[in-house]
Amino acid sequence: MKKSDLVKIFRIDDRGFSCKPYTSSAYHHVFEFIDVEITDLWDTENAIVEKMLHRPAKDDLKWSGCSCFLNEFDYKLTHLGNALGMRHGEKLNMLYLSMESNIWVRN
Repeated sequence: MKKSDLVKIFRIDDRGFSCKPYTSSAYHHVFEFIDVEITDLWDTENAIVEKMLHRPAKDDLKWSGCSCFLNEFDYKLTHLGNALGMRHGEKLNMLYLSMESNIWVRN
């Protein structure tokens, strides 16, 4: 497989890509998923209909994962006082996925 067939995924966490259910007693998220397949990352003109929203049940392992960045990442976000300041000093993890992979994203 050539590098051009891959996309980079970044995560800042000393535990690497540790996955957890989206909603559990330890982690509760309030946002729903939009159940739609994106085939063009640069297409920003998609309409979202309400029936495409999905809220996973508590401890539903099908909807487990971790917060990551797709293809690019600004490490300045981890500086104290910035959006990911709580991850300051933690390990930056990167992996390559096939461009054909299906992944769930929150926003």
